[in-house]
Amino acid sequence: MVERFESFTLNIMNIYRYWNEIATREMDKYGFKGVSGLYLLMLNWAKEGMTAANLAKTCGRDKAEVSRSISAFRKNGWLCNNEEKYRSLLKLSEQGKMIASEIEKRALLALEQAHQGMSEDKLLAMQECLQELSKRLRTMAVEGIAASK
Repeated sequence: MVERFESFTLNIMNIYRYWNEIATREMDKYGFKGVSGLYLLMLNWAKEGMTAANLAKTCGRDKAEVSRSISAFRKNGWLCNNEEKYRSLLKLSEQGKMIASEIEKRALLALEQAHQGMSEDKLLAMQECLQELSKRLRTMAVEGIAASK
């Protein structure tokens, strides 16, 4: 059981690390950190817009970090509104949507290459397991680990 835990933990950490390295390399083209790509994708998917607070919560990131990216997005003309109120809805401009679309294409290409040779059944089973593990770990993070039986 300990070996399985070690292997699982190392694999998750490596996936996270490599995904961040890929994202950083891709976003470097635009002069941004890798995580900014995630913010752009989330804003692109939120057709009605979203607040900075909601974006930070959705992405599990620090509000200050999100705020810095939003400020830079504004300077680049990637947002429709230039209101700097924290509760204002953020929506991508046409230019921002173009950038987000390009980022999404690159992310999908990376996933396609990473999944190469894996069956749909295997990918679906992996996704279901990871979703369940994430849900359980989130519960433990909030409520604590239950006493042993």
